[in-house]
Amino acid sequence: KEVQTPVSSFHPLEGMYLSQSSTSDTWLRFYRDVTVLDVSTVHGVEPSAIAKWFTRANSRNQGFGSYQVKGPLLNFSMTNEANQYYHGSTNHDNGRILGKTLEVDFLTSSNRESLDHLTYHLVPLNEDNPR
Repeated sequence: KEVQTPVSSFHPLEGMYLSQSSTSDTWLRFYRDVTVLDVSTVHGVEPSAIAKWFTRANSRNQGFGSYQVKGPLLNFSMTNEANQYYHGSTNHDNGRILGKTLEVDFLTSSNRESLDHLTYHLVPLNEDNPR
């Protein structure tokens, strides 16, 4: 008799990730359908408050794009409200996916120079928060 292994509906990157500095917070939100969102807020806003409006339905005022995961590597590209294109990658020597932590280098399409290197941590979402 053949035994079937249950397939998890959880995608390894599905959810919200947060990178904090002393003055601002930067959020990434990944969806199972390979949609990725990006937004910056003032430092210290509660994740539950962010989760209520940081959704695909409100993507007009956020960075919006798609991502691809290959093993420990993550690549994504987005445009923001000013139609500026930018690219996030963990393809570099100092970038990687480490469980619930992402090390991300951001690049612009115009000069391909690194804009920033940020560390993001998964933020648990409860079932009351919109997806």
